[in-house]
Amino acid sequence: MGEAAKNGVEGERRDKKGRATALDEFAGRRLREARLTSRMTQDELGRQLGLTFQAIQKYESGENRLSVGRLVAAAKILQKPISYFVPEDDGRATDAGATLTSEEAELVNSFRRIKRGDARDSLLTLARQFTDIPRR
Repeated sequence: MGEAAKNGVEGERRDKKGRATALDEFAGRRLREARLTSRMTQDELGRQLGLTFQAIQKYESGENRLSVGRLVAAAKILQKPISYFVPEDDGRATDAGATLTSEEAELVNSFRRIKRGDARDSLLTLARQFTDIPRR
């Protein structure tokens, strides 16, 4: 029996054609989300990691796998714990489809910069009102 099978990680290896696994794709989506939240371009992150923006694109899309070393370096740059880039312990990617668009990341960043509590409350109230408006 191979080492991967003994450790119960057989399903996390690349398939026969070398494609990334669901875990690789999850880490890539989280990398994109963290980068957008940090208001950083692919080029900026790439430069800090010593990579091209194309390499960052491939990591984010799950086309290429992130090594542990690169993941640790990216986590430090993006100020995220390593655990941010992996699914819950039960193996489920509970928020795999919940990555942020660039507009959503901008909204979150703007909201976080609002200092006044009453202004934040007002914005939340407004957002809740918009979500209750029926579509036409």
